[in-house]
Amino acid sequence: MDFHHLEFQSESFDIVFWAGSFAYATDLQQAASQAVRVLKKPGIIAVGDSLMGNATRETLLEGQPDIKDLITQIPKEVEVFTKGIGTIEKLEQYFKGDTVSNVDVLLTRKYSPSHANVILSYS
Repeated sequence: MDFHHLEFQSESFDIVFWAGSFAYATDLQQAASQAVRVLKKPGIIAVGDSLMGNATRETLLEGQPDIKDLITQIPKEVEVFTKGIGTIEKLEQYFKGDTVSNVDVLLTRKYSPSHANVILSYS
């Protein structure tokens, strides 16, 4: 299903768990809005995704020698691997939005050079 246009009814889920694909959305705000829409209130959204707004091949290769050949096959002009989610705060903001009220950040965690987890509670 296209996560920009979820076919679920509003407030269908107690928890929305989103791992490793948010950064691939063509419209990050639309995708996040859909996740918030299908979440029951109170509810939790947990996101684990990339923080690679300025990542290069060298950054991605740190500690990953087994994927070196795969990454070097990516065309040279491709230097940004996600849609510019460079900070945890930016990732949080997509899910907090300007119109969402009663949302608290329960956890943020950055790990490795380029990944993060964010857990938000909506009431």
